Amino acid sequence: MSVSLKEDALVLITENDGSLQLGSASPFGLYYHDTQFLSGYALRVNGAPPILLSANTEQNYVATFQLMRAEGATLGTARHAAEALSIRRTRFSPTACASASAC
Repeated sequence: MSVSLKEDALVLITENDGSLQLGSASPFGLYYHDTQFLSGYALRVNGAPPILLSANTEQNYVATFQLMRAEGATLGTARHAAEALSIRRTRFSPTACASASAC
C-alpha cells in the first residue's frame, strides 16, 4: 500500500506509514516535474521504526499518520508499555497550504 500527495507538478509517494525505504530502488519518493528529488526518508525511535495505527488522506495535498513506538507494544490485546509514545506525522504540500486555511 502507498500514500500519494499531489499538487500541480509536485508529487510525493510514500509507504503507508509516510516513510520512504532507505537504500532501495523503488518508485517511492518526492518528484517535481517527473524528476525524483528525494528517494529515502525514515523515522526511527530508539533505532526501530514505529508501528502504524492509522493513516488519513482526505485531501490530495495533506496526509496524517498516527504511529506509536514499537517497543513493548502488543496491539492484539491493547497492552502498551508505560513508556508508550504516540507520534503524529503530517505530510502536506506547502503550495496548497499557502492558500488553504486547513493547514
